[in-house]
Amino acid sequence: MRNFVHRLAALYVKNQVPLTLQSAATFGLLFALSISGLTFGVAISCLLLAISVIRTDISILRNGPPLTLFLVFALSGLLNDLQLSLMVGIVAFIATPAIAAIGNRGLASLGVQTTSILSGWFPAGLLTVSLTILASRDRSLVALFLGLIYFHDFGLQLCARSPSFKRFAPIAACGGTLILLWTAIQVSVSPIPHGWFWPFAALVGFATPVSRIFTELLVVPRWGAPCSIASYTLTGPIWTAAALGLVL
Repeated sequence: MRNFVHRLAALYVKNQVPLTLQSAATFGLLFALSISGLTFGVAISCLLLAISVIRTDISILRNGPPLTLFLVFALSGLLNDLQLSLMVGIVAFIATPAIAAIGNRGLASLGVQTTSILSGWFPAGLLTVSLTILASRDRSLVALFLGLIYFHDFGLQLCARSPSFKRFAPIAACGGTLILLWTAIQVSVSPIPHGWFWPFAALVGFATPVSRIFTELLVVPRWGAPCSIASYTLTGPIWTAAALGLVL
């Protein structure tokens, strides 16, 4: 049991982004958000596109299809139409195996190629679309989400630096994030009612660890770039769904 907990904690703190880069990205997105939801959508699309280009080991030829699908899916969010984005996502999802078959050079099976392309565009695309649509409806909820994840990853890095505290890093990071969420709700910096603290606390406390572990186990082995957004991959869409369904 102790070895399992230790391995889970090691997986949780794996592949962290340097604090300076994460700070620059977060504050850049917050600045774009302060201008307009549309500006934020363009900024996060460009940021995740740059991450996908820079942080992947896949060749340019094989890099093209997932980046194209990501751009098409991500830019659909700028129109602030959930049904349209859903349709675009479904079409891109269905088209992925065909694109993999066309570009298959016999280096890997069709299933592996399809999974690799899907891992390259879907997590980042879904994150971009969800936050862009939420930003067009309530920017304070997006700002709070970015602050929570930044605070979580900051606490994670601090705890992970000490070998004796490394196994407790997930608990400390999530605990600090929930304290920040409670404070934000109490001072009413977002439209989340005071009575909704526990549902959103459960959402963040559950979704963030699952997002990191899911990304590390299933996405990163096939496409290395998403390791930069491991805390955001699933948490962002779930946060958006909860905000649209319960608050807005």
